[in-house]
Amino acid sequence: MNGKGVQPASCSVDIAKHYTLGVQMGVNGTPAMVLSNGMVLPGYQGPKELKAFLDEHKKQTSGN
Repeated sequence: MNGKGVQPASCSVDIAKHYTLGVQMGVNGTPAMVLSNGMVLPGYQGPKELKAFLDEHKKQTSGN
């Protein structure tokens, strides 16, 4: 935009360690959510579907 090059970025996070943890938790793609009871919700969820799912999860885990 201003004619200058973009500086390369670096990251010290151990990606392999994070990947291994995800695999251990049953995550095999993104996006994914891990709920309070350990259930993995994989893939994209539309806003209405996600809200309905989370409302049901809350009802089941809160005892209401």
